[in-house]
This record gives sequence, C-alpha cells and structure tokens, in this order.
Amino acid sequence: MANPMQKSDFGKTADILQFVTAGPDEHRSCMVNRALDVMRHHLNMDVAYINEVRDDHTIARYVNAEPGAPAPTIGEPRPARDGYCRAMLDGNLPGLIPNTADVPFAQSLDVTHAFPVAAYVAAPLHLQDGSLYGTFCCVSRHPNETLNDRDHAMLKAFCDLASYQITQDLNDGLAVRNARARVSAVLAAPEKLTVALQPIWGIQHARPFAVEVLSRFEDGPYRTPDLWFADAELAGMRAELELLALRRGLETLYIVPEAVSVSINVSPDTAMLPGFADALEGRPLHRIILELTEHSPVSDYPALRDALAPLRKQGVALAVDDAGGGYASLSHILQLKPDIIKADISLTRNIHRDKAAQSLMSALAGFAQATGSKMVAEGVENAKELSQLQRLGVGFAQGYHLGRPVNPANLPDTLGRGAAAIYPPPDNVAGVRLEPEIGAFYEPRTKSAAPRSMNDETMRAPANAA
Repeated sequence: MANPMQKSDFGKTADILQFVTAGPDEHRSCMVNRALDVMRHHLNMDVAYINEVRDDHTIARYVNAEPGAPAPTIGEPRPARDGYCRAMLDGNLPGLIPNTADVPFAQSLDVTHAFPVAAYVAAPLHLQDGSLYGTFCCVSRHPNETLNDRDHAMLKAFCDLASYQITQDLNDGLAVRNARARVSAVLAAPEKLTVALQPIWGIQHARPFAVEVLSRFEDGPYRTPDLWFADAELAGMRAELELLALRRGLETLYIVPEAVSVSINVSPDTAMLPGFADALEGRPLHRIILELTEHSPVSDYPALRDALAPLRKQGVALAVDDAGGGYASLSHILQLKPDIIKADISLTRNIHRDKAAQSLMSALAGFAQATGSKMVAEGVENAKELSQLQRLGVGFAQGYHLGRPVNPANLPDTLGRGAAAIYPPPDNVAGVRLEPEIGAFYEPRTKSAAPRSMNDETMRAPANAA
C-alpha cells in the first residue's frame, strides 16, 4: 500500500510539466511563484518560500502556502539568527530534514515549535553572478519520511530556475531606476533636449512643404533618440518626455518660414491625454502636423479619433507613417483617415530597380490622391530613387538626398541644397525651375556669396512670439 505522503510518479511528472510548459508571456515573478507551487505540491509540503538573506535578517520575497497554513509575511524582516535559513547556510542544519525531531539543533530553534516545523528541504539560492541571494525552502508541519536525496536534487534544480528569473527581475529593476534617472535629468533641465529639422519636399515642383522635428539629447554620452524614448517607456515617463519634445518642436514654428509646416512626432497614448490640446493653444494650428508614432497597437481608435477631431477641425494635420509596411499600417490609415500618408522606407529603398515596390508605391499614391491625402515617400537616398518617385506621381518626399536633419540655424542652406537636388541646376543657373515660394530659401549664388542667416527677416520669429 502506498504511503499517503508519497505522490505517484505520474502526479510528480504532471506537476513538473505544468511548470516547464508555462507560457512564454508569463511574468517572471509569476514564474517564480509557479516554481514554488510546483515544488510544494511535488514534495507534499505546507509552505514553499524564497528568502532574501542579509547580514542580520531575512526577508521573505516569494511565498506559496497551503490554505490555512502559517506562512512568512512577504517583505517582513525577521532576525536571521532565529531561523532555519541562516542555520542551513552556516552548516548547522542539513538541507534535507524529513523529521526535525531527529535533529537536535533544529529542536533548539524556537521556530521549530512555533510553526511548527516537522520537515524541511532547502537549498542556497545564488544569483547568476554567483552572489548569494538567499534560500529556496519548503517546510511542513508534519514529518515526511518519504523525502530523499532525489527530492532534494529536484528542489535544487528549481532553485536554479528561480535564480535565473530573480536575477532578471533585479536587473530589470536596476534598468528601470537608471532609465528613470536619465529621463528625470532631461525633464529637470529641458535645454538638454534640442531639435534637428529635416525637410519634406514637394518633389513635383521643388517646393518645401514641411520640416520634421527630430529630438536630440545633450546629456552624457551620445545615445540615439529611440533609446531615450525607450528609457521613458520603461520608466513610465513617455508622456512627460513626449510633451517636452512637443514643446521644443513648437518653438521652431517661429524659426521655420511661414510657408512651411512643422511635423512633430507623438504617440497615440500621449495624443489622447486630457489637456493634450492645451499644449498647442495659441499656436498657428494650420502649420502643425502631428505625426503618430506606433510603439504599441492602438487599442481604442474611436477614442483616438475623438481626441484628435477638435484639433483637426482647427487646422492641425494628421500624419501616419510606415504605410505599406504591413496590414497593421494599412488598417491604421483606414481607421484614422490621415491628411498625410508616409510610405515605409522599405518601399523607397532601390525603388528604381524594384517593380513590385513601384506598383505598391503607385497604388498608395493613387489612394492618397483619391482620399484627398498627401503622399510622402521616406528615405530617399539618391537621385535615381527620387526620379522614379517623380515618375510614379508621388507628391512629396523626405530623405538624406533631399536634406539631412540639421540644426534650425542651418535650415536655409539645407533648403537650398534640397531644391537643387530636385532640379539640379545646369551650368547656367538661370535655368533652374523653381516655384515662387522657394525664392526665399534657395538663391543660386557664386562661391563668394554669403550664406543666409537666421537673422534674415524671412526666418525671424514674430516680435510677440513666446
């Protein structure tokens, strides 16, 4: 007859498979608790827990207990000298005790009788760098003579698994703290966030249509903007950093020529914040383009449309990017009906050699025309790509060939070079085709001509500008 304390091999295997087959999306802390639950049931014990051991006390960090069984309180410090963990780590207790009545040192501990502890299995828990974190323990109020070395080895294996998960949790916690510190430093000193401007051109008539505002950070070693916004996301501060970037971007409205719009990136979540529209109050809304970034799926399109509707009615234009990059981006366009559609850079790259990309770009351009939207091709790197886009009827483009992101002070020269890239001047510069509006930005000149400066009247902020 089987011992009632001994599980069948089938039952033990089922417990272990339940842990091993846990879904990949399960949170690491949940995985640690699951490991405790599996071991507690596998060994037929009352309580399984992981203690963090410090110099003079222990703290239960994870606890899994049989309903009604006394258990340590998570986060509550207890004197280390009074517990099993320190005694086991110091070598005064073995890691496997089927019956504490057989171990005199265990009987000398008050907790043995207070709990009571009649059976005990434990192992030291070291982090991945080898440092001691604490112990992985299982205890029972009843002796369990079936406990053996194989059970102890199984607990040690689960202890190693828990060690990996806890190490990752601790590293994540450190990463969050570091990210929060970096982002907080920028928010406390807004001048550390500067902007660069990259022009967006009307490529059929060499007319500058807009500039995209790109954030730059001047705090510590250089890190790309996407890393800064990833930090903000990790720290739960994305909205604060985006709103700062929005304010800095809006300042360029009084630097950029009045005929040119300013496109500023913002996430859907930030655009739906109460009071978001207040940040745009008093600005020339007809010159503002909000370019929605997609860092996560939009969960509520009606709410997003409702949040943006008042601004769009007052002249703010809406842009979405990555068109043609997948089903999600096309669905995004249909849901939001943007004023500006920015084609995914993968469509533009080598489009002069890719018939399939040409067909899709042409279809998107036709869709934009049919819906009253503007089509912008991103990532134009050379004259052949530009010429192909012009032949396909694409109205607008952006990319290094037309102008790299520059300090606002260098925008006039960048616009001049962009115009020349669209219609390269022949030997006789008088033959350059230019729309009247471009005359304020591009003036073919001899090498001795002085460049235009930000002090020119066409670039100066209004006297009453904030």
